[in-house]
Amino acid sequence: MVWNAIAYGMLNSGQAGSRPGCNAIDIVIMKEMKYLYSNITRTGLATMDNDTKSCFDRIVCNLAMMISRFFGMTKRACKMHGMTLKKMRYRLRTALGISKQEYTNTRASPLHGTGQGSCASPAIWLTISSILMDCLSEIAGGKKMQDITNDNQLRDWINGFVDDTSLFSNIGRSNDVHKLVQ
Repeated sequence: MVWNAIAYGMLNSGQAGSRPGCNAIDIVIMKEMKYLYSNITRTGLATMDNDTKSCFDRIVCNLAMMISRFFGMTKRACKMHGMTLKKMRYRLRTALGISKQEYTNTRASPLHGTGQGSCASPAIWLTISSILMDCLSEIAGGKKMQDITNDNQLRDWINGFVDDTSLFSNIGRSNDVHKLVQ
């Protein structure tokens, strides 16, 4: 699914988590470069950092399978993955050992998420977060920086690695800062 999405350019370029060839340090360096470039060009820059708590455990599985279909996963594979999650039995592992009792998904107490240890979770979160980033870009201002000759322009607005994201926006002079605070 991920390779298919990459081949067809379907993933938001701001999300680097779970993408082949991308590392967390790449995002940190890009963020630092934006701060440095903003400082050098004296371009006002505001950022908002977000860490989505337990993102894999909060995935709505039915929605995840529909999104997976959109990104090229076959209907049969989605159905198999959904049934696996539905029928999965869980036990707790503690310092005292593995529990004898188990719990599972029921109508009375449904379990959401694909799980922190699942091999599918990173790819599913990549597609979900990519769609969320695309939707947010419709309403987000983003940032634009130019070099001194106005020939080269850098434009983007979000960088993320798995569930850690940073949103960037230009701010003008001090009057605009006061508007943001109010």
